[in-house]
Amino acid sequence: MREEIAQRILEETKKNYEKIAEQFSQTRQWPWGVMKLFLAYLNDGDKILDIGCGNGRLYDLLKEKSIEYVGIDNSERLVEMAKKKFPMTRSEFLVMDALNLEFRDEEFDAVFMIAVLPHLPSQKLQIKVLSEAYRVLKIDGYLFLTCWNLWQPKLFFHNFIQRLKKPKLYQDLGWKDFFVPWHLSSNEIIQRFYHAFTKKELKKILEKVHFKVQDIFYEERGQKSNWLKSFNLVALAKK
Repeated sequence: MREEIAQRILEETKKNYEKIAEQFSQTRQWPWGVMKLFLAYLNDGDKILDIGCGNGRLYDLLKEKSIEYVGIDNSERLVEMAKKKFPMTRSEFLVMDALNLEFRDEEFDAVFMIAVLPHLPSQKLQIKVLSEAYRVLKIDGYLFLTCWNLWQPKLFFHNFIQRLKKPKLYQDLGWKDFFVPWHLSSNEIIQRFYHAFTKKELKKILEKVHFKVQDIFYEERGQKSNWLKSFNLVALAKK
């Protein structure tokens, strides 16, 4: 994908999440089951970074643990929602660009990236975000990463039909790039960009950034599954 196209999609994604923030937050009130799979890797006293924290729902899962939590998102509205939801806690929510993290090297024991990487429209941007996550992780720190499984037959078929119906929308995209519509209550349709990762592709890009991949698997409702039924592609990696 050409750099100017990738930048345009990146900017549109940010604007779109500001538009859908309220409705999006209403559908993201509880942590996904997959998030619970990572709890065994966290220890008391750990400092956690949640990249793409949204309304802070990951903290809702971690708040009983004795950890220091920092959540970042480039949506001002979602960060404000997170702050209102968790006032006066051991959490901190910041508006920040994942491409340029304003943290010291090796500051965090673990980094979460829940459904963030697929929104990045080029490998250059994907590597940049992963490199930033790698930089702020301590040695032997963990990266917990999830991507939507867009290879589910239902989703893939829907996206394929969309591509046929709206060729102009897809003319600058690769064959694994899709737009997933979000219907606002105002009847406006917001097209959200997603890149459909494969297991092989995700492993390769993580290793390119020097992460040591511990596991990559498909997940359904907090359990390992196959690509036909699963909701997410999940990766556990170590610095």
